[in-house]
Amino acid sequence: MNRCVRVYNNTYRMLSHSIITRTRLLHLGLRNDGDCPNTDTCKYAPDTALHSHYWCPRVKPVLESLVAEIFRRENVRFPITEAQYILGIVANCPLTTLIETILGLARLFIVNFRYRQTKPDAPQLTALLIFVSYKLNLLHKTTEESKKTAFRYTYRNFM
Repeated sequence: MNRCVRVYNNTYRMLSHSIITRTRLLHLGLRNDGDCPNTDTCKYAPDTALHSHYWCPRVKPVLESLVAEIFRRENVRFPITEAQYILGIVANCPLTTLIETILGLARLFIVNFRYRQTKPDAPQLTALLIFVSYKLNLLHKTTEESKKTAFRYTYRNFM
């Protein structure tokens, strides 16, 4: 299945702590503090990659809503752990490819949102779903002809 290379690259960067966050800039000597920019919701929380992609109170509800939307559209329900939210991998599940790709696109959206953010704000689920749909349609166009039917079937509810 053809999936976005940037999604995997972004996941690798998050797990290897190479995404530029305020904590990383503090370690490089380019900032005076390494706290999360959302001072009203997470005062004195270090702005790490895991915090900005999952633990931040402005991001976590959006990810939980996204997973709830996946479950609603696919008509399934099962528990997801914190590690599965972060990695997007759900073992022994036929929806692993779907969940992994959509949560990876969500992480990419969050990175783009944070880099373009001019004031502390929370990402919106509707904007995230539009972003996911746009990226999946781009991926569909670049998929080999022989695999387009399988791709369309896997992501049919999000394209």
